[in-house]
Amino acid sequence: MAVESSDLCPCGSNKKIKFCCGQAIAPELEKIARSLEGEQFMAAIERLKTLIDQHGELPCLLALKGLALISSGQVQEAHANAGQFCELDPDNATAWAQRALTVGEDADADLALGYLQKSLELADPSQLAPITLPALQVVTDVLFQSGNAFGGFWHLSLQLAFQRNDQQSSLMQVLPFTQNRSIPLLLKQQLQIPDAPAESAWQQQYEEALVLAGRGAWMASREVILAIDADDPTLTQAVACLSTFLGDTQQGPISWRRFGATCEPESDEAVEAEAYAQLLQNQVATDTVDLVTLTYAVADVEKLQEQLVSSRQVRFVPDFQWPAADADNPPPRAAFILLDREMPDSGEQISIEQVPQAVATACLFGKQTDQEARIECALVSAADPERDKPLVEQVLGELAAELQSRETSGQVGTAADALSWHPVWPEKTSSDTIQQFNVDQRNTALEEKWPELPLATFDGASARQMVENEGGRIKVMAAILLMETNIQAMDHLIDLDSLRQNLGLTAPGPIDPETIDIKGYPDIRFSRLLPNKMSMDQLTTVYSRGVFLGNSRAIILAAREITSREEKPENLNMAEVYGSLVETASSNSERIELLQKCRQAAHD
Repeated sequence: MAVESSDLCPCGSNKKIKFCCGQAIAPELEKIARSLEGEQFMAAIERLKTLIDQHGELPCLLALKGLALISSGQVQEAHANAGQFCELDPDNATAWAQRALTVGEDADADLALGYLQKSLELADPSQLAPITLPALQVVTDVLFQSGNAFGGFWHLSLQLAFQRNDQQSSLMQVLPFTQNRSIPLLLKQQLQIPDAPAESAWQQQYEEALVLAGRGAWMASREVILAIDADDPTLTQAVACLSTFLGDTQQGPISWRRFGATCEPESDEAVEAEAYAQLLQNQVATDTVDLVTLTYAVADVEKLQEQLVSSRQVRFVPDFQWPAADADNPPPRAAFILLDREMPDSGEQISIEQVPQAVATACLFGKQTDQEARIECALVSAADPERDKPLVEQVLGELAAELQSRETSGQVGTAADALSWHPVWPEKTSSDTIQQFNVDQRNTALEEKWPELPLATFDGASARQMVENEGGRIKVMAAILLMETNIQAMDHLIDLDSLRQNLGLTAPGPIDPETIDIKGYPDIRFSRLLPNKMSMDQLTTVYSRGVFLGNSRAIILAAREITSREEKPENLNMAEVYGSLVETASSNSERIELLQKCRQAAHD
């Protein structure tokens, strides 16, 4: 690969070699480039060391040395080199990108994020350094691994924006996240920094901040906005958005609540601002309780196994998958589900009160080299271990000796644990009965248990207590919105309006689509749009965004309206639109009709 003096200097300054730090050593740079192209990394590193001794720590030499070290897998050495590069040339975007790229697997997420953001701040807007995208990919992974879901997602989205020439590949990276229905819709939805009010005195500064934000330099953009000497909701909202992109769990909640306070009380904007604040806080202050595993010594494994297999208060698990099955940690001899009552003979005429509940999963181990025979009973709920422990011991009976250990085996969300139930269905229980009981139990749990449940989100108070306090209503409304959209991702039919009514809160009403601009409209409100008043462009946007974000309720709302109209959109796959409705059909004949329309649309 020929390197000429009119080529860009390797240092990343976007200047030609003849006008930059590589001017005096252009022939040497060509030799180094040839070594790197031929994957002769060690030879390149040695030659670079010699050149640095002869000419000093020129930025172009440190940049090439970093590239050679990275390519040869010498990550720690490359990180040290990047540190020298940053000290030598602190305004060099390539230096900071190399530092971000070489942080290592156990990196401090905040440090890695700071390095990358510094690189994006210093980058030439017209041409990002080639190393920027790999650095962005590394930092995105670090953010996700650290639990910073907001920062990880928005940096992942930034990759999509940067990879314009390879949209298919970048989409394949983003889709597993956006279509994961266990991830809150609010986290994944569109979030746009607001425009400056017309003729504001600080408009020029704000526009500078937007330019930085446009290339992902969110930290620098936020600093520019924070330096503006004005008190305006637009500025507060912009800081909140930028803090969300960064996954900032301190500045983010503060800014969202400040912005929410400027909105109409209990408006959509105010509720969603509080919801963002709660989600960001949940990244570091998770509301969880500990699950417990009780281990008992077993004197006679054979007899205990026979007793459990024959007990009507135990369900044998024949194909139990033991996650740690290996030579050093052998699997259990048998696995069981311990129940809170005897299993009925049949579920044909069963009531919801008669359905047995799982108390624990029990793994029976024989004697091993370093351990006596034992049975490990993992409680399925963290709600009341002291209530469940006697039930476990009653089922095990005298064949299980004294309690050997009581250990924490994991954590579960406080609300999820309190609201969940763990039915073990008798034989001949119909699918309709199971579905109805699940709905009845969920409704009872949400309307009777959740309002009285102390939650960390409410500083240890319950929703019932919060709605009586000044400022507490908005927190409860936001928590219900988050919970509702999480449930709707799995079941589009559900809303929590009865829970709102129970707590004296106003249910969010329908939205006239003729009054909004769908392009930048929050996805979390799509399910409230009146479908019969939506234009075909609006329906197409709602459906497409719903599919991208795994928003079941929006998908169904738009699909039903699209399929009911004679006019059909040209830019949607109608076979997929019909297919999205199959699972919602109320009868087999309706399912068959939809499948026939799917086939016809695919054929057309």
